[in-house]
Amino acid sequence: MNKAIKTLSRFLACVGIIVVGSYVIAAQETITGTWQANDNNWNYKYKNKDKEKDENKINLNFSYKSEKGGNSTHGSNFSFDEIDGLTKAQTEGENSTVNFRLVRQAGTIECTGVFRNGRGIGEFRFIPNKDFANAMQDRKFEFSTSKMLSATTLDLTIADVDDLLSAGFQNLTTSDLFKGKIFKVNAAFREEMTAAGFANLPMKDLVKARIFKIDSNFVREVVGMGFPTDSFQRIVKLRIHKVTPEFLREMKSLGFSNLTLNEAVKLRIHKITPEYMREMKSAGFNDLSSKDAVRLKIHKVTPEFIKDMQSVGLNNLSVRDATKLRIHKVDKDFVLRAQSQENSNLTVNEIVRLKIHRKVK
Repeated sequence: MNKAIKTLSRFLACVGIIVVGSYVIAAQETITGTWQANDNNWNYKYKNKDKEKDENKINLNFSYKSEKGGNSTHGSNFSFDEIDGLTKAQTEGENSTVNFRLVRQAGTIECTGVFRNGRGIGEFRFIPNKDFANAMQDRKFEFSTSKMLSATTLDLTIADVDDLLSAGFQNLTTSDLFKGKIFKVNAAFREEMTAAGFANLPMKDLVKARIFKIDSNFVREVVGMGFPTDSFQRIVKLRIHKVTPEFLREMKSLGFSNLTLNEAVKLRIHKITPEYMREMKSAGFNDLSSKDAVRLKIHKVTPEFIKDMQSVGLNNLSVRDATKLRIHKVDKDFVLRAQSQENSNLTVNEIVRLKIHRKVK
């Protein structure tokens, strides 16, 4: 009997089965791979000159072969305070051998390697925390070892997950947990957007709000601009195309009163700026509608083009005439040649016909 028990024990140890309470949990595998690092001085100098450098952070990337045979990479910026056994001085050395760890709730990443002048390379081993996996399983989330590694690099905690669950989201996935952590979507932000008039937004819309910096303050701005807030997607459209109170005030002073949301967005899409409108006014287009302004811009009717046409006698052009000339690629030189060959009082339609039929040498 004792021999049978010993044999069974050895078998269980070999296949890695652990019995805990009422759970039977397969022991989590480790992941091994390589890491690369750039300290923020190097990163700022060579790659991210437009970003403010943080002297106390380092960028670490962990690469390994995934279960499906492809390459996977997890990376982020970490402060030196988060890393056990690595100092800024070590990263700046000429040839610093390093041995450090990143310890998080989801697991531990152990690294060995070398740094030279702010750049590092080496090998890592990831040891997942089975207690974290069990806690996620209790909450109906399945975490593979690679997802445990993601949770570790992102510092996803049980408290983060419980916070999202408390917000009342429906059918959250593991991917949603990562998105929430990356984009700082939490119960407080969902509550803020609910108070702003957007109740029960799904994770994807709250992530979109974070990406485009939409919060309760921006929603109040939209109300102040006179636009309805009955559609979150329209709010996003305003932010994407940078429709601001300042832009609307300037356009209103130039004759665009009571623009609809879609009209304002179209003006932005076609890069119709207050400067463009002032120049068009000086060229003689004083009472343009937003639709006319868009039409002129689409066909590249510029103030310079209008002045060129005026210099050859084509004054008081309508929007239709100006766009027709542009569509048929009529320029100042062609008009002068047509007038010299035919007569000096040609109409826009006559000039266009000459262009179409190639009757001007």
